Amino acid sequence: MNATVDVELAVIGGGPAGLAAATLAAEGGASVLLLDEQASPGGQIYRNIEAVCDRRPAIAAALGDDYRGGLELVRAFRRSGAGYRPRASVWEIAGDGALAVVGDGGAEVLRARRLLVATGAAERPVPVPGWTLPGVMTVGAAQTLLKASGLAAGEAVIAGCGPLVLLFALQSIAVGAPPRAVLLSEGFGDYLRALPHLPRAVGSLDLLAKGWGWLRQLKSSGVEVVTGVSAVAARGGSAVDGVGFITGGGRRDIDAGLLLLHQGLVPNGHLLRAAGCAQEWDPAQACWRTRRNSWGATSRNDIAVAGDCAGIGGALAAAEAGRLSALDALYRLGHIGRAARNGRALPMAAA
Repeated sequence: MNATVDVELAVIGGGPAGLAAATLAAEGGASVLLLDEQASPGGQIYRNIEAVCDRRPAIAAALGDDYRGGLELVRAFRRSGAGYRPRASVWEIAGDGALAVVGDGGAEVLRARRLLVATGAAERPVPVPGWTLPGVMTVGAAQTLLKASGLAAGEAVIAGCGPLVLLFALQSIAVGAPPRAVLLSEGFGDYLRALPHLPRAVGSLDLLAKGWGWLRQLKSSGVEVVTGVSAVAARGGSAVDGVGFITGGGRRDIDAGLLLLHQGLVPNGHLLRAAGCAQEWDPAQACWRTRRNSWGATSRNDIAVAGDCAGIGGALAAAEAGRLSALDALYRLGHIGRAARNGRALPMAAA
């Protein structure tokens, strides 16, 4: 076990929330160490962004403006002076705030006066008949292959719901590997049930318009899009050779050697639960999440949480939440006063 390293703030996770928080805290005078399992900063949403933008411009263009927009977040972090430990897995947060870490240099224990957990989201597990067959993956896993290695999942059937389904289908088309079909579980009745939530989305009409634009673009691409799908199943013996499902017209089957599943995201809160942070049920997103206040502070005085691991809100919201938690950390660590914290937080909280 290597020697202990002491810092004021340890940030766990190198996605939008962790990057934004580490940058602001380091620029505010705190000693900061960001630990992340990946080999380069960016998290899942901006995975491998420096290498992709530098070496694979065609892939970067296909991944879209939202992906490329994360490059400045990474560059700001690189400039901030924050410490950085890539390929580092935090496997335990002890009661005294010590972090048990495994990385390239072996195992070590790090200590920080304050911890910020920003471990992002995980795909919601989707057990369907045949889901253990070779040839069944999640959409997020397929997108990871595209970002990390430039490998496209062509001729796939994509099944599920949510914006990632539409986005990845369009990204696959853009790199010349269109899916065979896109099966959407949501139907007209789901949109009706969602109407009561529309007033809460008035401030994000641009995002709603973007989603509708993705759907229209996908339907005009020539890829078959089927809505109101249920009872999806992978067909095959030793590997997937087709996908069955039920739609308004009855039972259908599509020949395919790859099935990609996605039914939304849930907070990746395993580390926080193991650390004893109080949890609460989120009925809107149908998942457990860590209880926190507007600054991201949890039931443990030394731990804060930010980004999608505290509740699914997306990359832009995650970055602002990370900055709010960093301001609170600077206040608790004695670098700024309460009035400065509250004043600087106003535009972030509004966003």
